[in-house]
Amino acid sequence: MAFKQAKGTLRVHSLETDQVTPTRVTFLNRKYVLVYREDNEEWQGTRTRMVIDVSDPEDPQIRMIRKGAVESDYSFINGKKTNGFYRFPEGDIELEVDTSELNVTIHERGLNVALSAWMTLQKTETIPMQVLLDLSWEEED
Repeated sequence: MAFKQAKGTLRVHSLETDQVTPTRVTFLNRKYVLVYREDNEEWQGTRTRMVIDVSDPEDPQIRMIRKGAVESDYSFINGKKTNGFYRFPEGDIELEVDTSELNVTIHERGLNVALSAWMTLQKTETIPMQVLLDLSWEEED
């Protein structure tokens, strides 16, 4: 991988959203680190850091960290359950994330992620997730 930092565009397709967000991409130690601001009105002022770890191409991992109006920290690891949280002004929500599919395909100027998981909130409500991420970038001089 030739670049260390780049300007990128993140496209998120899911059951709940279809959005395009400008992002800063840093590549370090077989990890793509994306940093962007949430544009959702309720989450204004929230900065998201997504780490896509491809150090083991057969077992990629994603960690989501948010700071600001909404805070969260949780991970997606194929075939595993992980714990995390969301922190809202109204209170905290515990998460359990059960990832059934996580595939990362790397291209010359981007990558694609296919993700399927179940999120269990407060050990009671389970929500299915199916997300496609398309990241493209332009190398900086």
